[in-house]
Amino acid sequence: MKPRRIVAKVEHHLSEVFPRVGFIVTNLSLPGRAIVRFYNKRGTAEQWIKEGSRRCIGPACRVIGFARTRSGCNSAC
Repeated sequence: MKPRRIVAKVEHHLSEVFPRVGFIVTNLSLPGRAIVRFYNKRGTAEQWIKEGSRRCIGPACRVIGFARTRSGCNSAC
C-alpha cells in the first residue's frame, strides 16, 4: 500500500475573522498546491454531475444525449 499524506488547505476570506481550514488525505506525490487544485476541480465536476442528475428526472432526459439534455432539461424536466 502506498503511503498517504495530509495536505492542509487554508482559505482566507475578507468577510470572515478566522480562516477556513480543510485537510486532504491523499497518496498522490504531487506538490501541495497541485493536490489542492486537483481535488477542487474534482469536487466541482462532482457538483455539476449531481446538479445535472437532480434536474433530469424522467424518461425524456434519459433518452437524449448529454449535450441536448442540458438544454432540454431546463424546459422539459
